[in-house]
Amino acid sequence: MITEGPSNGNKTDYLKRYLEPAGSKKKRKAVNDVTVKYISGDLPETLDAFYKADPDGFEFPTNPSLVETLPTVVRQATLLKDKKSKQEDKSKKEAELEARYDVWNRGIKTLEETYNKLKEQEYESSKPLARYADDKDLTEHLKSQIHSEDPMAQYFAQKSAKKKRKKKDHKKKKHKLIIWNQVSEVVVS
Repeated sequence: MITEGPSNGNKTDYLKRYLEPAGSKKKRKAVNDVTVKYISGDLPETLDAFYKADPDGFEFPTNPSLVETLPTVVRQATLLKDKKSKQEDKSKKEAELEARYDVWNRGIKTLEETYNKLKEQEYESSKPLARYADDKDLTEHLKSQIHSEDPMAQYFAQKSAKKKRKKKDHKKKKHKLIIWNQVSEVVVS
């Protein structure tokens, strides 16, 4: 890339970067296989004179259209990054699959039950430690728990199933009554 020279505002920055302190001679320093020149003295407005007097013999092209297009060089660092990113993606997918299989091995329903139990325990622990005898929430919670050794467990399970059925039936009947009431109102009016 050919630069036409520093603009007036950037000239001081340019001089700070590329000039050595006064009294030093021209030096060369190799940095990453690139020769860097240290210049002492005043810089011309453009660097054309500097490029023409380049002792390395490298001539900068004057017409960019005459320059041959060279093939793009791809560095291996990007290839390594691509490989690493592919490996990371692959490891993420494997970890996700392992997590799924772990859930399936333990049982989805079992995990849901343990999660619900934890939520319930968290809710109960948020309440004060001293509870009153007439605490409806605690009594309902304790009544809803069914233990396997309880001789009345089967009876309570049937009773709760009956209550659920009655609630469903009651909702259906109520809905039918509302519809009939609306129909009778339409017929009457």
